[in-house]
Amino acid sequence: MQAENHTPLPESRWRPPAAFVLLLLILALAAGLRFYRLDAQSFWNDEGNSARIAERSIQLILEGAAGDIHPPLYYLTLHYWRALVGYSEFALRSFSVIAGVGLVALIYALGTWLFGRPAGLAAALLAAINPFQVYYSQEARSYIWVAFLAAAAVYCASRLQESWLNRPAYSWATGYVLAVTAGLYTHYFYPVALIAINLIVVVQFLRRKALKPLGQWLLLHLVAGILYLPWVPIALRQLTGWSSGTSQATLGPALLDIFRLLSLGITIPTAEATPALLGFGLLLLLGLVPRLPKPEPGRLLLIVLWLVLPIALIFALGIYREAFVKFVLVVSPAFCLLAGRGLALLVNARFSRGLLLPVALSLGLVLSFSYQSLHNLYFDPAYARANYRGLAQYILSVGRRGDAVITNAANQWEVLTYYYPHVDRVYPLPRSRPVREPDVVAELEQITAKHDRLFVIFWAEVESDPERVVERWLDAHAFKASNEWWQGDVRLAIYAAPALPPAEMATPLDAHFGDAIALRGFSLLAGQLAPGDIIPVTLFWQALSPVSDRYKVFLHLLDSQGALVAQRDSEPGGGLTHTSSWQPGQTQVDNHGVLIPAGTPAGEYQLVVGLYPLGDPAARLPVTVQGQPAGDALPLQPMIISQP
Repeated sequence: MQAENHTPLPESRWRPPAAFVLLLLILALAAGLRFYRLDAQSFWNDEGNSARIAERSIQLILEGAAGDIHPPLYYLTLHYWRALVGYSEFALRSFSVIAGVGLVALIYALGTWLFGRPAGLAAALLAAINPFQVYYSQEARSYIWVAFLAAAAVYCASRLQESWLNRPAYSWATGYVLAVTAGLYTHYFYPVALIAINLIVVVQFLRRKALKPLGQWLLLHLVAGILYLPWVPIALRQLTGWSSGTSQATLGPALLDIFRLLSLGITIPTAEATPALLGFGLLLLLGLVPRLPKPEPGRLLLIVLWLVLPIALIFALGIYREAFVKFVLVVSPAFCLLAGRGLALLVNARFSRGLLLPVALSLGLVLSFSYQSLHNLYFDPAYARANYRGLAQYILSVGRRGDAVITNAANQWEVLTYYYPHVDRVYPLPRSRPVREPDVVAELEQITAKHDRLFVIFWAEVESDPERVVERWLDAHAFKASNEWWQGDVRLAIYAAPALPPAEMATPLDAHFGDAIALRGFSLLAGQLAPGDIIPVTLFWQALSPVSDRYKVFLHLLDSQGALVAQRDSEPGGGLTHTSSWQPGQTQVDNHGVLIPAGTPAGEYQLVVGLYPLGDPAARLPVTVQGQPAGDALPLQPMIISQP
């Protein structure tokens, strides 16, 4: 491809030394944004997998990747990077920072080659501050490397096509083969970028009747295919045996959401980003404007196809879901190139004469919203990654020798044990997909026989345990004391698993809560209690008539002055058995645990129980015992708490 013959900015303003200085400043900005607060957040689940897989030997990495949905190259290179710089969060994530900054440099090189130096600088600037790229440049995963290798392949292909029409260029051919092979070994979604490259390159060769270069081009792919051949059977097995779920996305809103991701990343909702999206839309439209003298059409078409085809394939394959929006990152360089071309055109004094206001407004919107998005990324807890570091620190701070940690998704083991040193107390469940319930139940029985307190971490339940086997069994056989501590999309629940759970009703009652629900009795183990213990309580409910509303059970631990010391609020059955599903006359066995806070002074305490409508704690149901009013909470047996 020949360099585009357009009307650039006056060359005196864009001499190589000045452009080089600007490029260095842009790369410094890109590096600063990507290194900034790099280790402020915890590894989330997939990053923990990367960290622990990189610890393994080469043979084990290859064996693990053969059973995973990711090829091995990223893990192999991270293995050697880890040996070089260490295994801290900052060290492991910095490997992605290298790719992120390198991608900005590649975008500059590609934009300069295709559209001129001003367009290259503008595209590099947009990429440097792009929140979508910054986010994945700060993640210890392979996705920013996929974008880097896609851009490398496009750059080598564009240089190679130009060279082949004039003279052999073995360096670009070698670079293209290496980029393609590395991309294939990095992620199974990488080939979608190759479709765009090959479509335009093959069409260009055929249009020019350049059959010899076309044969050489195909030969390069044969070489790359031979290099990838050892992994082909594994790739086919993994891809054909992997279910991505069903996409429920509506095309129009989904495309708008992708536009928002490419423009501003994940931290600004689409509705709030409308002004900035209009600014980016203007840049993209201008990036499509042909310039005179008439440019080589292949250059612009290459970038457009690179932007459009992978997105089209995402929808064609039905894999557009929240978990897979990172696949869109592969087209982010094309987005920046096209917007950068439009920005360079706006800055061109000849074209923008009389358009100073829209130019300034568009640039202002793009810059201000990019700043807001980056600020949210760094500081807004709503967009923070799941805090496994915080989970592990909490468990360590309150943990005892007899505690166990259970995960409901087995692959949480890697990230949890990165932070939690007691590996022998961590039980990753379920151990198979699909879930084999008898195996899970048998292991849970063994765990609860050995440990009296359980910290259970729930994540990705739809994929890992869709029938909620782990939680259902624990709610029926142990005593949940906490269920509402969320760290991102990860939930921590705490259970008591006493050696002799009160499965039988110990204290019969005839207490009515409103007109439709009765408490027929309870069992409560309250022997030697101390701060940090969990009080296990079993309640035996009965619906007297159909219950139309959902109610929460509250258990409050009160001191001798009636002050609240601890509480447990939950729908019955650990939140899985709603009162609206109760059948009249049936007894509902309902386990609860009340965690005694650390620092609770010794003394006599009272546990009370009651019901209130879901979402309205103040509207407690009145209680009557043998026809006599008893207030809005029923006292259970008193208990003594002593210091450990």
